[in-house]
Amino acid sequence: MTYNSRGFLGFSVYHETEDWEKSITADAIRLSIIKRLASMDDAELISEVQLEDTIEHEEEVELKWTNQ
Repeated sequence: MTYNSRGFLGFSVYHETEDWEKSITADAIRLSIIKRLASMDDAELISEVQLEDTIEHEEEVELKWTNQ
């Protein structure tokens, strides 16, 4: 049995125009997410993502990054 918990990560993307779609690329978003993750220690990360929305996952999934 496996479970799926949904989390959210807040991050900021700086840009030069008021209309973000005119000046932000997918790479800029990725870089902002990576910088945000890299700046957080373990406690900040766990607190920030708030994994409170958990459901049972029906399909078998190989768990590679767990404490088990």
